[in-house]
Amino acid sequence: MALLNRILSSFAGAAPPPEKPWDAVFDSWIAEAHARGEDPNDAGDREWGNPVPYLERHYYPHLAPDKVVIELGPGSGRYTRHLISRVKKLILVDDSARVVEWLREYLRGKGDQEVFLAENCSLGFVADSSVDAVFASGVFEHLSLEQFYLYLNSFFRVLKPAGVVVLNFDNFQSKEGFAWFKKWLPADGSRGLFRFYHPETVEQICRDAGFVEISILADDGRMAVLNCRKPGVTR
Repeated sequence: MALLNRILSSFAGAAPPPEKPWDAVFDSWIAEAHARGEDPNDAGDREWGNPVPYLERHYYPHLAPDKVVIELGPGSGRYTRHLISRVKKLILVDDSARVVEWLREYLRGKGDQEVFLAENCSLGFVADSSVDAVFASGVFEHLSLEQFYLYLNSFFRVLKPAGVVVLNFDNFQSKEGFAWFKKWLPADGSRGLFRFYHPETVEQICRDAGFVEISILADDGRMAVLNCRKPGVTR
């Protein structure tokens, strides 16, 4: 209860930060957890599914106690809470001011971490060649192609030689991806909540940013998973 009160009181007497699409969802998890006396991300996992199998397949092979990792778009910290004890440091970047405030409190005392508000795609608060890996899940499905391109170039800058990027995106080419597109298509033709990409487009902008060993795991499922690496030798 004390944690929830601190989060709520941080906004008392001030104009609330701009609402982001998933802020209300995260707020509902916090409220449910408060009622149950549990971690809010337990409520999140019940709604969105257990993330551990995905982490074991795509993230854990790149982790070690000496690694510095960026997680872009951590949201409430469903993935973060499994990562923080496995690395030297986590750098968390989200475009929601409410999420940033929440994570700074939620992760207090749980490991070496910094939390930043993403005001653009530059990652200007991260030094060149200082990061071992960049992860993002459920993020690029909400970003424009322009943002996708700019973030890949920023990832290349901040990664150490041989550093890796792992992210997923809504695959317009797949059966479930195209069905998801039609499900969320606004009837008035306005911008939808989700953005969809063709794997060949993603590969092209990765190569332009300078990445090598580009692998896109795609099947009939909605999401494809990109792995790519900055050239160089692991130290």
